[in-house]
Amino acid sequence: MNTITTKSGQILEFWESRAEAIHDVVNLINDIKLTAKLGGPTNEDSIWVQYKDGSHYYLGDLGEDNSFKKTNISAIIYENGCTTCVYGNITIYNLDDVNEEYSESVDEPHKFWNVDPA
Repeated sequence: MNTITTKSGQILEFWESRAEAIHDVVNLINDIKLTAKLGGPTNEDSIWVQYKDGSHYYLGDLGEDNSFKKTNISAIIYENGCTTCVYGNITIYNLDDVNEEYSESVDEPHKFWNVDPA
């Protein structure tokens, strides 16, 4: 994985291949579901998978929405309390100015960056 640590301390990790992303997401889905089944907290973990046809898969504190499919993925976003991991067609933007996309040159300690499917 490639990693960016922003000046505010956010950690953004980028899966380098589709195979790596899918392998990790399958394991994360299993871990989140097992933690929930055992009564543990799952409120810091969420997975969003955007598909090329516009549909999506979500697993997180709001439950599970749709079924995870390994094909036709356009973007994956996994968030936990420390890190955001991404794959595919995504955009990283300033939460206070949605028109400002992330780059090292505009990063400042007071800025918080959000990730969404592009």
